[in-house]
Amino acid sequence: MVCRLYRPASPAPRRSGRCSTTAPQNSPAYRTAATSAIVAFRRCGDLHAGFNRFHCPDCDHEFLLAFTCQQRGLCASCHQRRTLIEGAFIAGTICAPVPHRHLVLTVPRLIRELFLGDRSLLGHFDHAAHCALIA
Repeated sequence: MVCRLYRPASPAPRRSGRCSTTAPQNSPAYRTAATSAIVAFRRCGDLHAGFNRFHCPDCDHEFLLAFTCQQRGLCASCHQRRTLIEGAFIAGTICAPVPHRHLVLTVPRLIRELFLGDRSLLGHFDHAAHCALIA
């Protein structure tokens, strides 16, 4: 196993790092919640902020997993992980297993005027859409 030296990411290249260091701390728009969210985002994935050590008893391999900020919106990786977990939960427990799908079919703008003029064409459009979906 190759041991690598841990080098924490510098928050300076991030936009939030520049914003939090240049924004006036006493401005009314700079709220406490925003400040704590930015601080948590800057510490997300940093081993200096805390970590869990995992050890494999079979191969004696160890690795460190840094704590995350567990936020939505600001941190893209934490937001994506929570979205996937909640999506799987909703699909597995809340949504009923029914044999139908909800589809939205749109008509291109160039031919919408044809359907406005002759409504009988909508039946042909419906038949064409049905044939396209079952093919």
